[in-house]
Amino acid sequence: MGNPSWFDVADKCTVNNPEQHALEQAAAIGIGNARSLASIFSLLVNGRLVGEKTLALLDKPFFNGSDYILHLHTIKGHGFFYAHVGKSEKDLIIGHSGHGCQQVTFDRKNKVAFAYVTNGLKAGVFDTCRNYMRMQAAVYEALALQTA
Repeated sequence: MGNPSWFDVADKCTVNNPEQHALEQAAAIGIGNARSLASIFSLLVNGRLVGEKTLALLDKPFFNGSDYILHLHTIKGHGFFYAHVGKSEKDLIIGHSGHGCQQVTFDRKNKVAFAYVTNGLKAGVFDTCRNYMRMQAAVYEALALQTA
């Protein structure tokens, strides 16, 4: 058995193959754009997809330690990764990384969601991805101006 010829992940990059895009496997392949990705997570964080009781479950990650695959200290749970933002240990943003540094993040406290996608794959996740971190900094600068 093996992968179909158009999904040859060992010898070449097949991400831009139209046959792969046609699979309609958004959860596994993640074909989309940043606006759509952030819009879906905005619906989530603002309680339009699930209720407050379910959202409250996301406030409590269940793993905080060394990830042996990523070789990084990781906070995760419920299918998401968590990262500290702000001065308090309780200030966490929630999200998930994708292939090549692409990620979607939401902040329950500020009720905001944002996403970063790219045509050129980059290395890193969350704070090790420079482009994403610049965008995250801009989001929080805008939020600070809004509350000032």
